[in-house]
Amino acid sequence: MDTVIFKSEDSKKEKYKNELMEFWSILPPGELSRQEIARQALGISKQAMYKHFTPEELDEIEKQCLEIRRQRYSLKLMKVDDTVFRRAIAGNIPAAKLCYQRFEGWNPNQKIEKPREEEVTTFSVRFTDEY
Repeated sequence: MDTVIFKSEDSKKEKYKNELMEFWSILPPGELSRQEIARQALGISKQAMYKHFTPEELDEIEKQCLEIRRQRYSLKLMKVDDTVFRRAIAGNIPAAKLCYQRFEGWNPNQKIEKPREEEVTTFSVRFTDEY
């Protein structure tokens, strides 16, 4: 009898996971709190959701959904990136700035620390004709 209950709980968890995946894969990240996601996606309370999933499991499901969204929009983003890149090459300064931010991870507010120069030792050399 215990096995039947376990399987029932397992199938319920799998059902909830599928519903979360479907819901989260169309939702922008950070849009709703976990409480709202539990209510809207599963029709249960946050506490009930945590009976089925650990916070780590929910984080993993959310990451999987983010990857699904990225795959869905990757071709469109390539076109946008290409357009921005072509405008940057043509001399558009905001587009060039965006290219560096997007492709090189540059942050205009990031402070760049100059590496400390090694101590320079000076030598005094005196040349004479003596060998």
